[in-house]
Amino acid sequence: MQLYANKKVRIYYTLQVNQYATPDIAMKNEAVWTWNRKGTETSKKDDAPELITGGKKFLKVDGANDEALQGAEFIITKGTGADLRYAQFMTGTESTEVQSTYDPTTAKYIKWITDKDTATKFVSNDKGNIEVRGLEYGDYELVETKAPDGFILPTKGVPFKVALNTWTATDQLTTIKNIPEGGLPSTGGPGIILFLLAGFLVMSGGAVWYKFGKRVPA
Repeated sequence: MQLYANKKVRIYYTLQVNQYATPDIAMKNEAVWTWNRKGTETSKKDDAPELITGGKKFLKVDGANDEALQGAEFIITKGTGADLRYAQFMTGTESTEVQSTYDPTTAKYIKWITDKDTATKFVSNDKGNIEVRGLEYGDYELVETKAPDGFILPTKGVPFKVALNTWTATDQLTTIKNIPEGGLPSTGGPGIILFLLAGFLVMSGGAVWYKFGKRVPA
């Protein structure tokens, strides 16, 4: 340390949130630096703000019968426009330690990237569950990138908020429905308007034929 005599020394450190972090439970964020000067040991503790993260749970179901759907794939985004970023969960600090598919037991921290193709995937299990934890409190979006076989891929993502109790409260479970291929369009969408218009034209044509088509020439 002779090189730094009579100089101000600033120490930086990186905190990683490992698999043992519990959503909504604050984690202490501190560092202790101990050094020896002229035979006298000195310590200094740096108290940074506590770190707290949360989580969110989803349920993927068949829009026709509410049965659980397995195999739907999603990514998580935050921001919009030029600030849009995709969540990439890491098992370590090396660039190769990326989770292609989310695993909460080994995920240690999150990078927010601009490349959609390398974002970490979330896949619904056999009970239709999708879960994520370790996110800072804030606003995000769950975007479906692959629908289960036989179902239509939604065109819009699902906005969600991570806050206190969004991980633990049962009323915070968000259900996401998939429409089966060939199913009727959802109420209120543009598809249902065309469907009803076509039906109206068919019925109108039938009424006109009934009124005029059965006339017998004089």
